[in-house]
Amino acid sequence: MTLCLVSTGSNLGHPEEAVTRVIQALRDLPHYRQFKQSRLHKSKPIGGPAGQGPYVNAVVRFETDLSPNEILGELQALEAKSLRDRSERWSARPIDLDLLAVGQQVIREPHLRLPHPRMSFRPFVLEPATEVASEWIHPELDQSVESIWRCLRQGIDQIQVLGEHRKAVAALIEAELQIIQKVGIRPQIKVDSEIHTNINLAKLQIDSSSDGDFFCQGPTLRLADSPNDDWRSEVLAAIECVWPRDNVSDSS
Repeated sequence: MTLCLVSTGSNLGHPEEAVTRVIQALRDLPHYRQFKQSRLHKSKPIGGPAGQGPYVNAVVRFETDLSPNEILGELQALEAKSLRDRSERWSARPIDLDLLAVGQQVIREPHLRLPHPRMSFRPFVLEPATEVASEWIHPELDQSVESIWRCLRQGIDQIQVLGEHRKAVAALIEAELQIIQKVGIRPQIKVDSEIHTNINLAKLQIDSSSDGDFFCQGPTLRLADSPNDDWRSEVLAAIECVWPRDNVSDSS
C-alpha cells in the first residue's frame, strides 16, 4: 500500500458542500484505505480570469495499491461527474481534484507530473497538507511538507531566478515587485546561473531548465513543467502565492 495525497477545491455553486461531497465520494471508493482529511480552508483565486469567487480547499491522504494513472483516472471521473469545464485554464470550477503525490514516485509525463509541480509554493495546498501528511518527504526537494510550508511562511523575501530564460523572467518579476512593494513587502531578486548560491535563503526559486534535478529545498517553480511554455502566467501566479497582496485568505 502506498501513501497518496490529493487536493480538492471548489469556487462555484456551494463550494463547501461540493468539497465535502467529493471527499465522501473518495472515501467510498473501494481501493482506498487509512483515509484522512484536512479541515476546509478558504482562499482567494490565483491566476485565471478575473471576477472569480473564493475557493474552499482541502487535502486528503489515503493508502492504495492502484497505480498513479489509475488514481488519476478515478479523480478525473469524479471531476467529470461535476460537469467541470476545462476550456479555460484556472477558471472557476464546481470541483477540482489534483493528484499531489504517490509515495516517492517522480513522474514527468505529458499528462501527469508527480509530485505536483506547483504544490511547493501554493499555501492553499501546503497548509491543509500539513494537517494530514506533515511528515511526507518531497522526493525532489528532499524536504517534508511541514518544512516547505514553514519556508513559505517564514523564508527570506528573496527570489532566485535560474535557467536559460532568467533575464526575461527577472524583468517580469522586477515590474511585478513595483506593485508588491506598495503593500510593504521588499523581496530581492537574485539572478544567478550558479544553482548553489544562497540556496537556503531563497523563499522562491524559479528554474526554466528542462533537465537535471531540483536545485533547492523550498518553494520552487520549474517553468519547464508549465503547459505550452506559459511561463509568464506561471511566474505571476507563483509570486501572488508567495507574496499575496492582501489578506483575504482565511480558514474555516
